[in-house]
Amino acid sequence: MGPACADPGRRRGARAAATWACLACLAGCAAPVPLPPLGAGTGELPPPVPEWVGLRVTEADHGRLIGLPTGASLAVSLRAPAAAGTGWVPAPPPAPLALVGRFSGPAWPPDVPAPRLTPPPVWQVFVLEARQPGVGVLAFELPGDGAAGVRRVRFTVEVRRP
Repeated sequence: MGPACADPGRRRGARAAATWACLACLAGCAAPVPLPPLGAGTGELPPPVPEWVGLRVTEADHGRLIGLPTGASLAVSLRAPAAAGTGWVPAPPPAPLALVGRFSGPAWPPDVPAPRLTPPPVWQVFVLEARQPGVGVLAFELPGDGAAGVRRVRFTVEVRRP
């Protein structure tokens, strides 16, 4: 017998130390990984906006006046939770604009960890075309649950002759 086996108490101590080391490793591996905040510099994926779209705005542009020539396209990219039944709801577009497409895609790369009960957010992209001169308000709502309430995003759009 080797020195560790000669003393049963010492062998038990070594076994206990190994067990605690293993449990500490498992606890470290199972610890929740904090999610990076969304925003600039987090490795967030860009919104899935078609290349042919001329002007792009996001929720950060809320309240701005957007000028477009007739015939131009506008993409409104909004980040939403991926939970079933939630998403941005557009109000009917003002007369100078027409909604011509919707696109969606992930906001986080697949290798970014997400909490088990909360799916990662997604991009919702609404593409509009300036059809005639005029001014109107483009509005979107994200229904909330509980204390979150409803989030609203509005843009004033001015369509002018080219």
